[in-house]
Amino acid sequence: MIDTSVIVAILAAIAATVGAFFTYRSSIRATTVDARKVDQEAYDQSVKFYQRQLDDANRQIDRITLQMDRLNVQLEKEQDVSNTLRKHVGILQNQVETLNDTIKDLREQLKKPQAFPA
Repeated sequence: MIDTSVIVAILAAIAATVGAFFTYRSSIRATTVDARKVDQEAYDQSVKFYQRQLDDANRQIDRITLQMDRLNVQLEKEQDVSNTLRKHVGILQNQVETLNDTIKDLREQLKKPQAFPA
């Protein structure tokens, strides 16, 4: 028959093998969990980074939109001033034409011999 010490050694070897297997499986699970944690942390950091980038871009868009609104208001004012000045120039051109016509008429009257009453 088999010696008791051999049986104990075989049982100890089996127990050690089973223990090693469970330790290995637990280690794999822990590594997988750690990898998931690392992946999740990297993902969270990426989300934070891109959210900051998006927030910065939104602030820049808001600032540029405000500047565009100011420029549009300024442009409208300048167009109003330009239109008013155009109207004034038109009035002045009409006055110049009227004055030129008056000067022309006066010159023609001066060229005509006039009879002076005696």
